[in-house]
Amino acid sequence: MQRLSICLNGYEIFISMPANGNEFIKKLNLQHLPDIALLDIQMPQMDGYRTAEWITKKLFPQIKILGA
Repeated sequence: MQRLSICLNGYEIFISMPANGNEFIKKLNLQHLPDIALLDIQMPQMDGYRTAEWITKKLFPQIKILGA
């Protein structure tokens, strides 16, 4: 994920890198909704699979999610 953010640094893209799925969900409620979310499937506490399911079924189904 860190390498991807370095590659995208020159573009007009806001990048947020929460430490785990729970933190990601909290940030969604506090910040503007992203156009796309790239989730690490091996995040601690709440992995990417559970985070994606939580987001699409309970919070914001319009967010596009990619797993890495």
